[in-house]
Amino acid sequence: MAAHVALIGVSAMFSADEIECLVRTAADAACGDRTDLTSRQLELAQRAHHIIHNAQVRTDLDRSVPAKRMVALAEELNADPRGLDDVVHDLASNTASEINNGGLDAQIAYLLDEVGEAETAQAIRRAVESGQR
Repeated sequence: MAAHVALIGVSAMFSADEIECLVRTAADAACGDRTDLTSRQLELAQRAHHIIHNAQVRTDLDRSVPAKRMVALAEELNADPRGLDDVVHDLASNTASEINNGGLDAQIAYLLDEVGEAETAQAIRRAVESGQR
C-alpha cells in the first residue's frame, strides 16, 4: 500500500516525479559537473529557483505589511519618533545584556555575525589593550 503524503510549500509546486528528479539533480550537481545535467534537470532547477525566489519576495512583502500599518498608525496619531526611543533602547539593551551574560562565546558569536572575523579580531585586541592601561 502506497503512503499518501500532503506536500506543502515549494514541494507542492512539483509532482512526485519532479521532486525525485530535483533530488537526483542536487546529487548530480554536488558530485559531478553542471554540464552533465540534462535539459530536464536544468529546467526543473531553474523553475525551483524561480519559485523559491518569488516565495522569498512574497515573504518580504508580507513582513512589510504590518510595518506599513504601524507607520500609518503612528503618522495618523502624529507620533514623534523620539517617543519610541526608550522602548527601542530597552529592547536593544536587553538583547545586549543577554549576549554579554553569555560570556566570550556568545559575545564573539554575535560579533562574528555582525561584523565578520577581521573586525571581531580588532575588537578583541582593542578590548585587551584598553584593559591593560
